[in-house]
Amino acid sequence: MFVLNSVLFTCFTWFIFNFKAFSKEKREYNALLQKLRVTTNVIDDQWKMIDMQERLNDEWVLSYYISLIVGILCMIISLTWVTHIVLFVVIRLKGKPVYPFLNIILVWFQDKGLGFLSTSIFSLFCLYLLWATIKGSLKFGMRLMMCFDIHPLK
Repeated sequence: MFVLNSVLFTCFTWFIFNFKAFSKEKREYNALLQKLRVTTNVIDDQWKMIDMQERLNDEWVLSYYISLIVGILCMIISLTWVTHIVLFVVIRLKGKPVYPFLNIILVWFQDKGLGFLSTSIFSLFCLYLLWATIKGSLKFGMRLMMCFDIHPLK
């Protein structure tokens, strides 16, 4: 019986010492794992900042000037469309339009032998009107009461 008790005592003390050592190793491991998580989050944040700086540095400087020119061109086309609609469709005297604004310009190009230019200008105006309609529909048409999106398209 004494031998059995001494074997049990030896096994029990071995288990206790190893359990304490295991607990200490586990605490050290968890601390190291937590440090790794924090370091990973810091590195991810730094990578996002570096990536954003790279994208901003890679941007072409002339793109701002090109965007300005395209914006001014779109504004001119919009004002031309609004002027034509008001003068040709909305305001009528005795059933006839007040002034055939764009029609005169396109017919003038056609009469001068520049039919391709007349067709190109008409196509440009039509494609711009289509693009503006689709963009407006996606931006404003999918909102209910201007508060929230019915079906967000991104």
